[in-house]
Formats: sequence, C-alpha cells, structure tokens
Amino acid sequence: MVYFKDKSSPSGENHLIILDNQNQSMEKGTMLAVYAPLIGGDAKWDGDLRFTGEFRYTKGYWEWTEDVLSRCGDRLRHLKIYDVVYASLFTYDHNSDIVKAFCEAWCSLTNTLLTSAGKMSISLWDLHELVGLPMTGCLYDEVVPSALELTGVDEKRERFIPRS
Repeated sequence: MVYFKDKSSPSGENHLIILDNQNQSMEKGTMLAVYAPLIGGDAKWDGDLRFTGEFRYTKGYWEWTEDVLSRCGDRLRHLKIYDVVYASLFTYDHNSDIVKAFCEAWCSLTNTLLTSAGKMSISLWDLHELVGLPMTGCLYDEVVPSALELTGVDEKRERFIPRS
C-alpha cells in the first residue's frame, strides 16, 4: 500500500511525499512539488481509477495475435508496430495511487511535471528517441490545399493533384 503525506517547505512550497509504508521516514519517500490547491483537497477522485487499457479477456485474441505476428511480422516490423502488437499479449501491473499522484503533479497548462527537483518536461531529444521526431532539416510552412486544388482539373482535364 502507498501512503501520502503533505509537507510545506520553509520557502512556502507545498510537497506531496509518497511513502512505501506507514513507517517509512519522510526523507526516504518520493517528494513531489505540487500546487497548493491539489494538496488542499480541491482534486477529487470518484471511486476506483479505471483505465480504458486495463486487462479484458477476449476469446481467441492471443491465438489471433500470434497468427498475425507470425504471418505479417515483416510488414509489422517495416511499419514499426511489431513490438506494440507483441506487447499487447502481456498484462502490466500498475499502482493506481502512483498514477493518481502523477496526474495530480502534472500541469497541463505548461505540460510539465512538478517534482521536488522543480518543473520537468519532455525534451525534443526525448521525442526524437521515443517517436523518431526528426531534429535536423529545414523549417517549412504547412500548406493546406484549397478545395479547388483538391478537386479541380486543368484544360487537359488532368487533376491539379493526382489521386494517391
């Protein structure tokens, strides 16, 4: 079981301490700096925290997935989704209290996590490593074609933009 304790620092910052058990000292716990309204009780959780991705048994799913992985493995690897499909064969434990603490420490206005080390955010390098976001090259302006460009034809009755 996880325990939470509130702590105020001399500088006036509020912290949430996550302890592994009731007897663990606050110095050995995980400390998250959070905004006062969260510690003050303004954040409320209704009932059990449920995730849409939680385990549900679907008859035949494992057999079907193993079949897809064996027959379409090369294509799935080329599309870089083989590991995702393979990972769906397993269940993953999670602690709802830790997820709640993370959500309470997340600031959606700045996309930062408020921790005892200060505000943290995902970097461009992290995005590059996680999802392959390119970090080199030229900037470009995104162009959205008009309806005429999408559906129009020239004098030779050829489309401005060929069908893909």
